[in-house]
Amino acid sequence: MPQPGIGGNLLGTLTGHTNYPGRPSGREFLTRFESLQPNWNDSYGTRVTGFLAPTVSGDYRLAVAADEVAELYLGTGTNAASKALVIGSEVFSRILDFDDR
Repeated sequence: MPQPGIGGNLLGTLTGHTNYPGRPSGREFLTRFESLQPNWNDSYGTRVTGFLAPTVSGDYRLAVAADEVAELYLGTGTNAASKALVIGSEVFSRILDFDDR
């Protein structure tokens, strides 16, 4: 069930909040890098951290879909300073709608 959190629909409202990122209102362990819960809540933000370890070398296509705003950062190691924005979206998109925009 959604918990009260930070109001608004701007990413900066979430990332600028005093509780971000160290004191989230909830935590869960993801077995897949996706959330398929439509209409879950308004004014909802999430931060996911983890490791991407491809088993095959080559080119990969990454995508994001979000109700409002989404950003995906990747880094070259465990140091957060190596992260770089690789995908961003500021338009509504349906779940699993990864059409080029």
